Amino acid sequence: MPRFMVWIGALFAGIGALFLAISAAGYLADQSHIATAKEAQGTVINLTQSRGSNGPTFAPVVEWRDAKGRRHVLYSNTGSNPPAFARGEKVRVLYDPADPNKAKVDSFGQRFTLILIFAGLGLVFSLIGGPILYLFLRRKRVIARLKHSGERIEAKFLRCDVDRSTVVNGRSPYRVHAQGKHPKTGRLASFVSGPIWVDLTSTLAGKTIPVLVNRKRYRDHYVMLDEWVAEDETA
Repeated sequence: MPRFMVWIGALFAGIGALFLAISAAGYLADQSHIATAKEAQGTVINLTQSRGSNGPTFAPVVEWRDAKGRRHVLYSNTGSNPPAFARGEKVRVLYDPADPNKAKVDSFGQRFTLILIFAGLGLVFSLIGGPILYLFLRRKRVIARLKHSGERIEAKFLRCDVDRSTVVNGRSPYRVHAQGKHPKTGRLASFVSGPIWVDLTSTLAGKTIPVLVNRKRYRDHYVMLDEWVAEDETA
């Protein structure tokens, strides 16, 4: 797998993990808040309008009084379109008795909209980056296992093709193709190297290439190009 794909996978997985962490922290904060919160009845006195990418959204402004009769006004930062509330509507308010300014309208949308947005984004980014990282780490484990206990065979060099399915900064890497007798089946098998930035056609023409294979897992193999390819020439 090309390195740039690994970087993209790591970036997306990291963003996904961050969003999921924000979502989890928001949920825990909500649960902690309602565990000690007191209830009060409020009235929607206005709807504030905000501009969003999909049009305007409307968030409630709620007037309510705490247990001591003190008046408070709650300006919600969670809006929707169409509006979830109407002026004059009675709503339940949950507030921190030690700090009445920490209050929220007790509705699913007001409590969980942002939490669900971050959870959804985190899931999407994780589902994109996670499989890429998984495949990369799995391939690393396979190569490490082959280097430790794989069986070495000599495969005949066939060609060095451009891998046009991968493009990095306008360039596509090469892959070496070789053919040799698989020790498990005794039949000719094809082997393909990882992506490299150097064309080895003239270098390997007429030569054999060492390949590490797994006798138990037919498809697991590693084309050893270390003799001809430097570390910075691998894609």
